[in-house]
Amino acid sequence: MRKSGYFFFVAEPLGLSYTQSRKKALRQACAFLWQAQAQDGAWHSQTHGLLKQGVALSPFILYTLLQVSPAVYAPNPQQMEKALQFILSQTPNLEASQALVLEYPNYTAAYTLLTLKKVNAQKYAAHIARLSNYLRAQQFIEHRQINARRPGYGGWGFGETKLPPGELGHVDLSHTRRILEALQATQANMQEAWLQKARQFLAACQSQQKEPGQQGSFYYSPVVLGANKAGQNTNGHILGYATATADGLLASLAAGLSVSSPSVQKAWAWLRRYEQWHFPGGISPQDPAQWHRTLVLYHIAVRAEAYQKMKHPAKQWRERMWQALQPYQQANGSFANPEGSRNKENDPLVGTALAIIALNAAQHE
Repeated sequence: MRKSGYFFFVAEPLGLSYTQSRKKALRQACAFLWQAQAQDGAWHSQTHGLLKQGVALSPFILYTLLQVSPAVYAPNPQQMEKALQFILSQTPNLEASQALVLEYPNYTAAYTLLTLKKVNAQKYAAHIARLSNYLRAQQFIEHRQINARRPGYGGWGFGETKLPPGELGHVDLSHTRRILEALQATQANMQEAWLQKARQFLAACQSQQKEPGQQGSFYYSPVVLGANKAGQNTNGHILGYATATADGLLASLAAGLSVSSPSVQKAWAWLRRYEQWHFPGGISPQDPAQWHRTLVLYHIAVRAEAYQKMKHPAKQWRERMWQALQPYQQANGSFANPEGSRNKENDPLVGTALAIIALNAAQHE
């Protein structure tokens, strides 16, 4: 149960193992999202106006659902086709002369690319190529008059449509990770210069401080300093924290770094050292913004993804993950964090998708 911001262990349903309980919750979550699909094939937020049109939310949800094995939950083909048609109808003309006007432009493009690649790479090859070209053009490097001395060099951001040349927008690790994963899915050449520049951005987001609790951790952005949820120390150094570190590890792998690379290993050591699932480590509970309560479902999802990617063998992490996640499940199978408005986790569409990511990662034992 959950009370006044504190978490309590929830006992397993009688007769169900942890594995069975997680799988049941995964099926229920998938069923909820498919039932929440609108007649036009999209998922429209009823909680956040920015997501009401379904342009950004729909490819994210569809891609998340398609990661689940049909043996666990098989989608209705007609529903899947309607979702695809909506996504394709909303994908704008990505010619260089056109402006991209979406709710979250770069997230939308990345998840649309990943979805089309997952469904039928050959059929949607032209769409995938154009999305790939669009995302490559969004990188903050020389063609945008950003040089290697700038802190956001090599990264990606929100995708502002009217950003002047030479100006950095909302450059961050979260966008960069998703775009790298999308471009990796296109089997991009891992030796290309743009990818080396992306690695430079990732290095800029990883703490090199030797003080306790920092070495190997990642933070959200070296540009948008106020968006770093753990803040800065008295020396002005940006502090790393769990959600950014998990994203940083996953982004590093998507950028072609090996599991054994120093950057990945340092991030992995940090995550295991600060293995707490109920809230993101590194963010102070005394923080006035209370981000440790806002980022709960996102933290569980990205940490689970990192553990699955690193092939962590211990079953205990799956049990701990489920103990942290289970209190957020509603009677209708959805998940939501009532204190997660700032990160949109209070929206059952977003919260349930994040829960599916975590539960599905735990399926790969």
